[in-house]
Amino acid sequence: MAFILNNKPIAFVKELSLLAITDLHLGIEFEMKRKGINVPLQADKFLKILEEAKNETDAKRIVVLGDVKHKVPISSAKEVEYVKKFFESVSRIFDEIMICKGNHDDMIEEILSDFKVYGARGFRIKNYGFFHGHAWPYSKLWNCERWISGHLQAAIEIRRGNVKRIEKVVIKARPKIEKGKLREIIILPAFSDLTGNLLLNKERPSDFLFNKIVDEESSEVYLLDGSFLGSLKKILA
Repeated sequence: MAFILNNKPIAFVKELSLLAITDLHLGIEFEMKRKGINVPLQADKFLKILEEAKNETDAKRIVVLGDVKHKVPISSAKEVEYVKKFFESVSRIFDEIMICKGNHDDMIEEILSDFKVYGARGFRIKNYGFFHGHAWPYSKLWNCERWISGHLQAAIEIRRGNVKRIEKVVIKARPKIEKGKLREIIILPAFSDLTGNLLLNKERPSDFLFNKIVDEESSEVYLLDGSFLGSLKKILA
């Protein structure tokens, strides 16, 4: 069984001693600075959250489900070095790091040549399939009972009077097609707070996962604190 850690955009798979995160977009800080927006580098904040999650779960492994870095098609030397140093630090927290390529991750195999990098179609560990979400999953993933993916960066907008806030959400989806052993798809929100969000109650996803695989009526949406918001169908704009 996979659990979402309380108030963290992190999945914990106990039987695999594994944490999963997605959409770090390391280097987005440099792009924002070029546009005149000064934000602190996120690496230290990320590492602190991961250390807390490690202490909470005693997980030995971590999967990063893509969009490790931000700039495409070619990362700057500064971003490349930033990504390398971040993963060197992560390797001091976890015994094993697995990375799945996202749509922002061109050349990531060369940048992180010391780490295990899988293609965009994902990989399998026992009954779990892991992939980013922008490419069709590897055929062997259909023999898994659960998938864990990212890419959507899902959130909702909550309004109270003139005040509004954005809350990240986890989607626990059910497949609308019967194929293999697949029973559930857990779609994680972005790990980074600097990326844009797809507001489910403002914009419908155009992602292939929704169009071809996800059953909106039986899928459920949760806040990171575990609060159940309702079925995906009722929340979608």
